[in-house]
Amino acid sequence: MWSASAGDDVALPTLEWLPLGGGGLSKLDDDGLDDDDDGLDDDDDGLDDDDDGLDDDDGAAGECSRRSAGDATAVAAWRRSFGWSARESSSIAMDRRCDCIVCLAPGRMLASRPWVRVGPMSDDLQARRRELRDASRPLHGHGPSDPGQLLREVAAWCDEQSARFDVYGTGDLIEQFEARVADLLGFPAARFLPSGTMAQQIALRIWSDRAGIDRVGMHPTSHVELHEQRGYAHLHRLHASLVGPGASPMLAEHFAAVAEPLAALLIELPIREAGGQLPTWDQLTALKEAVGDRPTRLHLDGARLWECAAWFGRSYAEICEGFDSVYVSFYKGIGALPGAMLLGPRDFIDQAIVWQRRCGGNLYTLAPNVASAAMLLDRRLARMSDYYRRSREIAGILGGIDGLAVLPAPPHTNMMHVFVALDAEAAMLARDRVAEDRGLWLFGNARPADLPGHCRFELYVGDAALEVDDDAIAAGFRALMS
Repeated sequence: MWSASAGDDVALPTLEWLPLGGGGLSKLDDDGLDDDDDGLDDDDDGLDDDDDGLDDDDGAAGECSRRSAGDATAVAAWRRSFGWSARESSSIAMDRRCDCIVCLAPGRMLASRPWVRVGPMSDDLQARRRELRDASRPLHGHGPSDPGQLLREVAAWCDEQSARFDVYGTGDLIEQFEARVADLLGFPAARFLPSGTMAQQIALRIWSDRAGIDRVGMHPTSHVELHEQRGYAHLHRLHASLVGPGASPMLAEHFAAVAEPLAALLIELPIREAGGQLPTWDQLTALKEAVGDRPTRLHLDGARLWECAAWFGRSYAEICEGFDSVYVSFYKGIGALPGAMLLGPRDFIDQAIVWQRRCGGNLYTLAPNVASAAMLLDRRLARMSDYYRRSREIAGILGGIDGLAVLPAPPHTNMMHVFVALDAEAAMLARDRVAEDRGLWLFGNARPADLPGHCRFELYVGDAALEVDDDAIAAGFRALMS
């Protein structure tokens, strides 16, 4: 182990390098902060709150070859993040290929092999980022959620509605909400469940048992496949066939190419990992018809179904027509407390209730979660067309800035992936600088893109973006790339 003080004459090729954002250091979730240390996808779309739903660990492993000088912008942002002057941090270098940084300052940095977790490189930066985020206007989502404020609003709504606790899923509050959503989506029955992960695995299990086939189909980037530790296999002994390319929506020809019999085909609308892409209405209709020609059951992962109506120009019932079962989420685009709903025929939902208990999901009451969803559903659905319009406006702004690109362009929903001609950590350091200088939090976590030296982040356009004008958005992203 070595240490160095400011002003020490150290030959850079002899330095040990500490990986930034990976290896032994913090992984960052979608708010740019490390809220736990398990590196797992904690959302329940069953996403990433890490809100990008992805494993963000891209740290260097093994030897890193040093490059000369480094990135001055990233280095300057790094200094500011810690409040260090140029004299205090007299020797800073950054390896863009490995996203590594080394800093020589009095008592600030120690390094050794193997890679070690270093306080100022992780905890201090994390705390600083949390302060910046909390003090800035957000662009992503519906803005910060204050538990006390939300629960007070839910309590007031319950008083107005004279709501009573459900007991193990029985009671007016939960049953009336289930009937309301079932009517909206065109199904005879529905069941409110604690999580989307539970809802989708239950659906696949029921269709598999009925068909006597232990194989189901899904998109290669399905949340069920990528972010649930393959629960369908470990808990239900199901096997999966991955259908279609990962970078675009599943189409009828992709399903036609599957030779093995499938008990069910899971379709995600939109494809989150591909920037929220959707098929055209004709493509979706053709896929429904292709599946309908086989005994395979069609299940919709509708975690973001609420965001799809503007693109298709159809009602939710029309979109869901032809699906045998559907799952929807209430905590993502709707912004409620955690909760999901599984919809389908009455006998299917009766079986789902049994599986809910078997899976430990039949809680004594879900009243707070149900009430928050019932309170917010109409409010947020009424604004979805505004979110969609605003997402296309923002995409146009970003597409006109050198070094930025949007996928898809234009957006199919009120979410998009933005590609940045910076590596992930340099982009987040530049984001911190923009927050510090302009009071605007542009995005949460950035992760490496396929093109070296580039990264991507997800932008969900909700209430927050409606409150930020075009000039502020353009100025913020130009500053990011300056």
